[in-house]
Amino acid sequence: MKILSDNHIHTFYSGENGHAIGTIEEVVKAAIEKGMKEIIISDHGPGHKFYGYKICRMNEVRKEIDRLNGKYPQINILYGTEANVMGYNGEIDLTDKEKEFLDRISVGFHYGIFNMDIKSFIIFQILNPLSKFIKPLRKYLIRKNTDALINIIKKHNIDIITHPGCKVKLDIYRLAKECEKYGTALEINSSYHDALSYEDLKIALKTNCKFSIGSDSHKPQNIGNFERSLKKIEKYNIYKNRIINLVEE
Repeated sequence: MKILSDNHIHTFYSGENGHAIGTIEEVVKAAIEKGMKEIIISDHGPGHKFYGYKICRMNEVRKEIDRLNGKYPQINILYGTEANVMGYNGEIDLTDKEKEFLDRISVGFHYGIFNMDIKSFIIFQILNPLSKFIKPLRKYLIRKNTDALINIIKKHNIDIITHPGCKVKLDIYRLAKECEKYGTALEINSSYHDALSYEDLKIALKTNCKFSIGSDSHKPQNIGNFERSLKKIEKYNIYKNRIINLVEE
């Protein structure tokens, strides 16, 4: 089995402050060198205070990706985003107009989101960290965090949930069942996030949801680095029909 598509790649547009490096063309060249046949550019959504791209540059990025698809026919370059959870009622940091620029939409929880509604802000930024020390809070927050992602899946055409279980605790089984229903893949992240964890992946495999592999690279040289994900795939003997970017050699 081989992964010929990297579904989670950042460029310098993720904050333009050194959080990620590499122009889109540098990323494309590195992906081609690694043998990738397809990539999804997935810069942080504009709701992130520190790492989000500027909405005014979306047209510029769309044109650049279209240009590079013509220049490098050996690889399919998709314009995606890693949108942010902006509220517990299904809000993300994309309008319908902004979605029109994109080929794919991923979404995940991230810190650095300060313009949530006050209730969502308290739940995410205050109660979630406190739940590590206050056990009675955990069950409530697992339900609320999971509800937030399910509400987003229902309201938006979401392709991938990124690093589920990393920033906040989730009911992975319930989330995976909704992903199965709506055709959304759960990411097995190959970066430092290390999510899905082995335990959560085992739970998700009890459903028929799909999975996506992404390097979550923030530097061109890390594109196609799937070592952590492949260990999990091998451990649980996951077949290609469950992973959207796994193919037979």
